[in-house]
Amino acid sequence: MVSVISLFYQNPKWQFSAALLYNCIGKRIIGVGRSEGSSADDDNARVPDSYEMPRDVVDLALAKRWGKHFELKVGVRDLLAQKVTYRQFDTVTLHDGTQREVRQNTRQYRPGCNISLTASVKF
Repeated sequence: MVSVISLFYQNPKWQFSAALLYNCIGKRIIGVGRSEGSSADDDNARVPDSYEMPRDVVDLALAKRWGKHFELKVGVRDLLAQKVTYRQFDTVTLHDGTQREVRQNTRQYRPGCNISLTASVKF
């Protein structure tokens, strides 16, 4: 599931524009699991699928022109800088025959936000 909301503003008189983008990234598969071993369940070594877990992303872009020749742009990507988490899920059978789901975080990091500044002159 991906949800996107965008807000745009443009003022031609001031030669200014702004964009605010919100993106909700849903749970998505990043690695397909596998089973190795014999065909009997007891002898298989199973590696479950890996998923990137949901997170929110906000981007901001601003642009200002001066005349016909000069433009300045500022951009901030991933303003919230939420943690990226990779997780595996598996259903295991316990010795008494009951089953339960096991969750394992395999990787977690905070990417930080990316800030850009661009100045351009057109001749």
